Amino acid sequence: MRIIDLTLELEDNMSTHPAHARCVVLEFANHVGTAPRFKPPCQGFASRVLMFSDHIGTHVDSPFHFIPTAGTIESIPLEQFIGPAVCLDVSAKRPDEPATPEMFEAAERHACVRVQRGDILLFRAWPGRHTDDGFLRCAGMNRAAAEWAAARGVKVVGCDLASPDDPKDMVRPVHLTLLGQGILIMEHIANLETLPGPRFQFVGLPLRVKGATGSPIRAVAIFEDKGGKV
Repeated sequence: MRIIDLTLELEDNMSTHPAHARCVVLEFANHVGTAPRFKPPCQGFASRVLMFSDHIGTHVDSPFHFIPTAGTIESIPLEQFIGPAVCLDVSAKRPDEPATPEMFEAAERHACVRVQRGDILLFRAWPGRHTDDGFLRCAGMNRAAAEWAAARGVKVVGCDLASPDDPKDMVRPVHLTLLGQGILIMEHIANLETLPGPRFQFVGLPLRVKGATGSPIRAVAIFEDKGGKV
């Protein structure tokens, strides 16, 4: 079994979107300060205080993020975060151009794969790194593509971008279309270019935080050692 980490590493002062708070990592206790409370060979303990937005780094949006009457993160069944996944690459498009259903179908043909009901659909739209200039201006998919994904019956749409929408479109049609139908959105999925095949098993579990609008996840793709399939 081969496990590929699709998660950005969080660190102190990190920001992945200007609309959300930065990550803060503070020392709460260290080995030197706590050692006198213990007996050798124990050298004390260390701990950190973590403060961050529920949309920091690689994360999942709950439907409540954009739908005021929908569920927050702790209400979503765990089965929705785990399952068969497919990754489609539409990163050859212009960065300012949202991906269309035709682009996704062309990506399917190129990868010899088809998005099926119950899949977790991940897509790569940015050919560089998330720290590169222009990343936050890169468009994801258009409304028609979100409707295409919903019609295929996916349970999650995840992308390598900060948003699957076109950042210029303040209506946020992709968020509204997907979250409005209970389809989760995952953002800042990393390392998609390293996947050895388009089909795999995916796990991206959130923190169980009551009332949260989203949560950081540890996203992983799971492959067999041979053949690029689970």
